[in-house]
Amino acid sequence: MHNSQARVIQIEEAMRFVQPHSVLRTSLERILCVGNGRKLLSSRCAVLATEGYCAEWVTPVEAKQLLDKSNFELIILCSTLSNQEAKEVCACVPHGAKILALQDLILPSELLFAVRRLVR
Repeated sequence: MHNSQARVIQIEEAMRFVQPHSVLRTSLERILCVGNGRKLLSSRCAVLATEGYCAEWVTPVEAKQLLDKSNFELIILCSTLSNQEAKEVCACVPHGAKILALQDLILPSELLFAVRRLVR
């Protein structure tokens, strides 16, 4: 098991360090959104795409398979995941990838601020 617990950053912690700004990304950082709500996840990916991020969403089962084959800079764990699902996904995250664990629904601007803080 990876040392994933040390890499999980809670949304409140990430938000303390983020300054509001809008910068269109020039490179496509790959972000994987993992959860159980298709509509919520697809809207999060659309929000991330407005800032130039290359985001895709998957279910927890799909995440475990995808993380074996693909590299992502950031994994966003949706609040729709159970604790067990989140732990299982974290165990599959390769070394070097960051994890953002969302505890509740958040505004799109809050999501973008947190992502900017973690993906440089």
